[in-house]
Amino acid sequence: MSAAWVVNGQVPSDWSGRDPVIELSRRAQEQGLEGPGVGLMTAAKVADVATAEVGGVRVDATVGLGQPELASPSRLAVRDHSPAGEMRRPGTINIVAQVPSSLTDAALVNLVATATEAKAQALVEIGSGGTGTATDAVVVTAARPGRVDAAETSSAERLYGGPRSAWGEPLATAVHEAVVAGGRRDLAGRARLTLVMGGARSGKSALAERWAAAVAVDGLVTYVATAQRPSAAADADFAARIAAHRRRRPSSWVTSEPSPEELAAVVATTEGPLLVDSLGTWMARLADPATAIDGLVSALQSRAGPTFVVSDEVGLGVHPPTDIGRRFRDGLGRANEAIAAVADRVVLVVAGRPLDLPHLP
Repeated sequence: MSAAWVVNGQVPSDWSGRDPVIELSRRAQEQGLEGPGVGLMTAAKVADVATAEVGGVRVDATVGLGQPELASPSRLAVRDHSPAGEMRRPGTINIVAQVPSSLTDAALVNLVATATEAKAQALVEIGSGGTGTATDAVVVTAARPGRVDAAETSSAERLYGGPRSAWGEPLATAVHEAVVAGGRRDLAGRARLTLVMGGARSGKSALAERWAAAVAVDGLVTYVATAQRPSAAADADFAARIAAHRRRRPSSWVTSEPSPEELAAVVATTEGPLLVDSLGTWMARLADPATAIDGLVSALQSRAGPTFVVSDEVGLGVHPPTDIGRRFRDGLGRANEAIAAVADRVVLVVAGRPLDLPHLP
């Protein structure tokens, strides 16, 4: 279609207007825009638009990740379970891309698909828990959209829009950069709690570290290590594992090593992105697990920044033969269940692959 303008209009999260066409047309008129155009709506802050320019392609993206979804309606999809009447969090990703070339209709359609692929890639990388939201939109504009002259159709750059085409590649790169930037800003600005569970050597820590790095503020993440560092002489293997964890963390991260009794206070008072690793080593050092679990849950709920908690899934193995082993397994199971009940996202990691667990109905 031929359009003279594109408007991305911000509306309240509880907007209940029946006719978006009338609303967007009114906004276009207020801006002095004439002729046919394209209108989009979002509850995300349009002032926080993320912009990227690559190879002549410009992309503007407003990113709200309050309600991430998987494209296919899966029972593992992340759903919003806010009680009736509670304000729903903004959850829309609108992308507007400008390509400085005339393109065929087929190339434009292909570029929309390419932009959608790049958006999904970005959301996976920042650990959003979905491939988009249920209300996303993509607009691709060209210098002269629609049909092109016959003499121009021999130019491959005007005919194709896949991710490795002349315009598809810079568009995909720009979309990826804009959605990552906007997504990081959105996640860093909301109190989002993610519980990452898995067995030994499942890759849970590495995955949580990657997601925390994606929402780092100026590269800063506070890493809360719960294990007590042994000397190499006392436990060489465990000391080596801790050293390996420290080496792979970025130098800009801050490491905190509180006592088991101090963990809740550190969680509650630390600002910005936080990663706690792990509940298993914390539980092993506790004298009063029941009281400590309640305190930690309250501290996690009080936080105003993104939080990632790593824990061991120990309920799938054999029955512990000792009393202390049974108490550890039961205590950690209760901690996992209590934190999962208040978490925005719960992930089980198997062989390095994250499996999103559904919320209880």
